[in-house]
Amino acid sequence: MALVTLLTLVTLSTLVTLLTLVTLPTLVTLLTLVTLSGAEMSPRTKDDVLPSLRLRSA
Repeated sequence: MALVTLLTLVTLSTLVTLLTLVTLPTLVTLLTLVTLSGAEMSPRTKDDVLPSLRLRSA
């Protein structure tokens, strides 16, 4: 019984690690795209967008 539990934990941690490795680059890419597109907006709009991004990530 303990072996099954151990295998389950190992499998879950492996899945979480893989998901993190896949998700992080995607998030970084999205943030980069948002920042680049934000830089092309008018200054007022960019200032309105950035605080909401900071709040969302906090």
